[in-house]
Amino acid sequence: MKLTLTIIMTLPCLLTLGQTCDTINGHAINCVDSNGLRQGEWEQRKKIVLLSWYNGYGSENGCKYGEKAKYVTLAKGNYKNNKKTGTWKYCLDGDRDVIQIEKLITYYDNGTTEEQNLYYNYVTSINP
Repeated sequence: MKLTLTIIMTLPCLLTLGQTCDTINGHAINCVDSNGLRQGEWEQRKKIVLLSWYNGYGSENGCKYGEKAKYVTLAKGNYKNNKKTGTWKYCLDGDRDVIQIEKLITYYDNGTTEEQNLYYNYVTSINP
């Protein structure tokens, strides 16, 4: 029983050995495998500092910095072996609370891409 429990508890750790990921709301994203290749779901984010402050000038504890910030998603999609796959969503860069999707780019296995621009309303296809 103890052996079975030990195997069950260590199996998830072995599956992610050599892989590093970021975690957002308990969800693993932006993973890099042991070979340094991007894998799985990725988000490119921008930090927007809403408020920052220093306190403790001249105190024995020294200076402390604090900030209130939010992150906005600029792009979201999937990687497989360091290549973008499937459809990526690209958002308008702005300091908005509502994210507006600017364009969708689909990456195909044969190297072709298709861009659908939702902001300017056009579609382009690129063949290598």
